[in-house]
Amino acid sequence: MERIGASRRLPAAIFDWIIVSILIVAGISIYATVRGTALGVEAQRAMGIPVSMNSVFSGDAWDEYGRRSEDMVAEVERMLQEDFTEEQLRYMGEVLEEHWEGKLPIDGRITRDDVPIDFLLDMDEQSLNEAVDESFDVIIAAGRADIPPAKVNALRAEVKSVLNEFGVGTVVPMVIDFVIWLIFLPTIIWLVYGLIEGIFGRSIGKLIMGIAIRRADGERGFASTYLLRYAIKFSSALLMVLALLLRSPGVAVAAGVAGFVVFIGMLVILGPERRALYDFIAGTAVYRANAEPTDD
Repeated sequence: MERIGASRRLPAAIFDWIIVSILIVAGISIYATVRGTALGVEAQRAMGIPVSMNSVFSGDAWDEYGRRSEDMVAEVERMLQEDFTEEQLRYMGEVLEEHWEGKLPIDGRITRDDVPIDFLLDMDEQSLNEAVDESFDVIIAAGRADIPPAKVNALRAEVKSVLNEFGVGTVVPMVIDFVIWLIFLPTIIWLVYGLIEGIFGRSIGKLIMGIAIRRADGERGFASTYLLRYAIKFSSALLMVLALLLRSPGVAVAAGVAGFVVFIGMLVILGPERRALYDFIAGTAVYRANAEPTDD
């Protein structure tokens, strides 16, 4: 009973990649249309500017957003200059930096470049308002006589108004979530498609080529055997999804290492055993689908 080598497994893999590519294009199109439409509606509701595919790509939405942002920033700057001196602003900045240091998952000074992805992913309207309130409460609690609480509270209200106008607590999290899942959608589709082989022992490409996964001795395997092979073969993609869910750079690095090992392990198929590294670990091999095991 002869094992199948690269000559027939490669065409099967090509068929699978063609099918997966079609599914990915279709999946991204559907996802972008459905989620993108919802995002556009929410952006228009929150920011009051027309958001559509045409306005985004033509630049009209960005131009309007830019004009409004300039007006709002100018208003905040006007309040700061009219109500506070440079020395008062410096003092308030130091109070905020001391208060937040160690409370956010970052090291060192709080700067724009240090804000972690966790902070952005966890941000919503409620948490953002709570952070604003906490910040201004700290300034008032500092009790500096020449910084009237009434002016601090007026600035608080203006900052909240700006954040609300720009949908920072609603639209920005939706945009981040949309982009992240758009990037990972091909990987997820690939994993789901791979489950066909992981459950039934043959992908659509292998079905077309008339080959199937079996135990190393040629006997038909169990689903658990196929799933073990699937987990090893797709370990890199599985770890990348896990890294996304756990937001763990360490797991992402492990995913890269796993991908390299699996890629190198696939070259083992060129050897006399005609088995990839994951075949050796799972105790499997690829045979003709209609082949019957023979006794040695």
